[in-house]
Amino acid sequence: LMIEDQALESWLDLVGPFDAITLWFSGVHKGRQLTKIAQRMGADGDAALRKALEQRTFDLARQRLKSGGRLQIVIRAAGDADERREEWRDAARAWGESEGFDLLDASTHPYDEPSAPGAIAVKSVTEDLDGQQTLALSAIFTPKPVSTEEATDGLFRLANRSLFNIAPERAQELATEVLKGGNWTVQPCGGPANFYAIVPDQSIHASWAGLASLWCLSHAIYCAIHLGSSAARDPRTKGRQLDFGEAWVALDLGDHVAFAESLCRVDTHWPNHLRRPDATASAESVEGRINNLFFGALSWILLHEVGHVTKDHQHVATADQRIRQEYEADGFATDWILEKAGSGLQREFRALMIMTALAWLFLSERVMGQGKTHPPAIYRFREARGRLNLGERSASLENGAYLFKAMFDPANPEMPTGMTPLQAFDWMADRMEALFPAQ
Repeated sequence: LMIEDQALESWLDLVGPFDAITLWFSGVHKGRQLTKIAQRMGADGDAALRKALEQRTFDLARQRLKSGGRLQIVIRAAGDADERREEWRDAARAWGESEGFDLLDASTHPYDEPSAPGAIAVKSVTEDLDGQQTLALSAIFTPKPVSTEEATDGLFRLANRSLFNIAPERAQELATEVLKGGNWTVQPCGGPANFYAIVPDQSIHASWAGLASLWCLSHAIYCAIHLGSSAARDPRTKGRQLDFGEAWVALDLGDHVAFAESLCRVDTHWPNHLRRPDATASAESVEGRINNLFFGALSWILLHEVGHVTKDHQHVATADQRIRQEYEADGFATDWILEKAGSGLQREFRALMIMTALAWLFLSERVMGQGKTHPPAIYRFREARGRLNLGERSASLENGAYLFKAMFDPANPEMPTGMTPLQAFDWMADRMEALFPAQ
């Protein structure tokens, strides 16, 4: 547990999440193989190592327990079991609170260390057990529920900048000519996943559930793209079909997408075992790249809302007028992002962000159905696709094909091999037409 071990992490990904995690008698000493670990950690004694191991176990439980799962930690002590019970309960409760866990049970259990000749008896690193009854102090915890607000607050603090960061060459133009120097800010709100503008107030609103839903989808999309592009470039898998369905289960991506979908109906607590956003992650890390994808998709959604405001769209309008307004807002967002992006990597990157946002529209429609105030997602997909202007060998078209295949059509039919990125994307676009027919 104290050593970075990708094989262990991969195994935990495969077999988790878990109903329970237990750590019994966690005293460790820094002899033998732990010496270098202790030196690297700066642990100056056995007690410090024990605390580090317990901290690591709390971290593991945060990441790997199912919702409602249990963490049990049992430590050594000495004394009278009855006398120590209340003291231990208070200490365990405070311990759990400091780690974001609720205490479910705290108990004390007398036991005897082995005394036969040659037996190895283990002593406590924090207490003198000589001449006293040895005790096992057990604490059972469960992670505190985490709201979507708590999970995405760090992302929200950066949301306003995403409007400018997606097309930095137009940041000044956006501030002066579009926003006209106004005090525009993205406002958080409760309720199901949603993003909307209030035109008279020149305000944009993003629900916590909306941010969480989009981030979870971005997480799954990044993993799917990485899987697909890695397989395409691996000579060992050349010419072979990639089983997205098998990988979907192995990487536990289905739970992220299921949570993203559930948030379209109702805001709810973040499942314990799902990875949560780290807004402070470095851009080079996996978490940072997922955030990059998320903020890029969010920028298209927010610029769509800016389009409503700048074009003075009316909330009270006929159904046909409202649908026309949605097309106009989509076009504003797509053109703003791509118009001055050139034809190189910047255009490829930004096109992929737009595809991620469109994937969220499909996800929402799959849950909520097609409404009367917005065009069907497939129509919006067609419109955006026509504005991408990407080449035959486009990397974003290749990744877009992986994206939509993994998210919405992982099982059947198999994607033909030997296609160019443009051909693969066109094939997948035809599949999306079949999967999301306009009603």
